[in-house]
Amino acid sequence: FGNVARGLIQALKQKHAFLRDEHGITPLITAITDVNFGAVANPEGLDLNLLEKAMQDFSEFEAEERTEWDAFEMIQNSDTDVILELSVANLETGEPAAEYITQALNAGKHVITSNKGPIALKYRVLNSLAQKNGVKLGIETTVMSGTPVIAYGTGLLRSAGITGIRGIFNGTCNFILSEMRKGLSFENALALAQKLGYAESNPANDIEGYDTAAKLSILSEVFFGERIPPLEIPTSGITVLSSEDIAAATAQNSAWKLVGSIELTDDRPIYAVKPVLIPMGDPLSSTNGSLNSIQFETELLGSVTVTGPGSGRIETAAGLIQDLIYIFREDLP
Repeated sequence: FGNVARGLIQALKQKHAFLRDEHGITPLITAITDVNFGAVANPEGLDLNLLEKAMQDFSEFEAEERTEWDAFEMIQNSDTDVILELSVANLETGEPAAEYITQALNAGKHVITSNKGPIALKYRVLNSLAQKNGVKLGIETTVMSGTPVIAYGTGLLRSAGITGIRGIFNGTCNFILSEMRKGLSFENALALAQKLGYAESNPANDIEGYDTAAKLSILSEVFFGERIPPLEIPTSGITVLSSEDIAAATAQNSAWKLVGSIELTDDRPIYAVKPVLIPMGDPLSSTNGSLNSIQFETELLGSVTVTGPGSGRIETAAGLIQDLIYIFREDLP
C-alpha cells in the first residue's frame, strides 16, 4: 500500500464515471495487504475515502474489515477478479512477487503488476501460465509507467514491423543528467533527485543502469520473443560521466543520455545499456527531466518516438487503469 497503490485510489475516484460509462467497469477494492499497514478486506468494497486518508495503518476501518491475512492468504481467500501486485522490484530473483503472481494466476485471477522484477526474469513462464488458466497478465506500467508503450507497440505499431528499439527508460538518470547540464555536480543532482522522490535512498539500480537493463529484457520478450536476463545485457551507468563530459557535450551541441537499445541482426538481437552522446535535433536529446522516451525503428514508418512520464504515482496509476480496461474489454485480444 505504497505510493502506486495510493495513486490508484486517487485515479479510481477521479475516473469512476469514465470507467462506468465508457467501459461498463465499476471497480471495487475488496482486499489489501501490506507489510507495514496490515490487511483489510470487504467483499462489497473498501471505502476509498478511508483508504485515501490512511497514513500509518488501517485502524480507522471497522474491526470486521481488519484481518491477519498475509499476501498469499489474501490472494487465495479474497473475493476478487484481479490481483494487483505492487511490491518493490527485486531484479535478482523477481521474488516474492513472482510467487504472488503465480499463485494468483493458478487461482484463476487476472493479474496487473507494476513490478519489473518478475516480468524481466520470468515473463514467458508467467504469461504462459495466464493463458493456461484463461486469465490475463497486465504489465503496461513495468517499462514507462503510464505511458502506453507496450499497448502501442503490440497494437497499433505492430503492422509497421518493429526492427529495433532505443530509448531513455530511467527518469532518475535522465533527471540527474539534465541537472548536470544546468551546472550541478553529479552528487548534488543525485541529492536533488532523492529530495524530489525521483531516486531511492540507494540509487544503484538506477544510476548503474540495471533498471534500464530490466526494462530492455521486458521489451525484448514482448516485442521480439527473445528472452535475455537483465544481468546478461552489457550495462554501463552514468557514474562514468563527469561534469567536464557534460560541459563538453553541450559545447558540441549534444547531450549525454543513458540509452537502452535493442538492434535486430540476422543472427541475434544486440543489446546495450550505456551513456550515449545524442546530437541536438534527435528526439531523445530533448527528453529532459524525469521524462522517458522510446524510439521504435520500423519497416514501414521509419523511426517513431513516444515520450511521456516514466514514474510518478498518479502516472503509474494511469497505466494500471489501462490494464484494467484491457482485461475486461472483451473486444481486445
